[in-house]
Amino acid sequence: MSDFTIKALTPETFKDFAALVERNKGMFASCWCVHFHPECAEKGQSAEGNRLLKQRLVADGIAHAALVYDGDRAVAHREDRQVLVGTNS
Repeated sequence: MSDFTIKALTPETFKDFAALVERNKGMFASCWCVHFHPECAEKGQSAEGNRLLKQRLVADGIAHAALVYDGDRAVAHREDRQVLVGTNS
């Protein structure tokens, strides 16, 4: 059985998140998991634009997620939609 660990998505772990997303072809058509973040000019322009937006949101402390690791490799992530859109639904 694998030993899974959980780490926060931070500027330091963003490279692991990026590798996970890239292995999965950008997650949902190159969304980079920015769909539920507030609208901004950068959002949805391109896969690279979404990647840069996600990286900026992480660096600015706006994007929050948990990364699940199997050893040194991020194998899953989870974002809380309530935190992302500020709702309780």
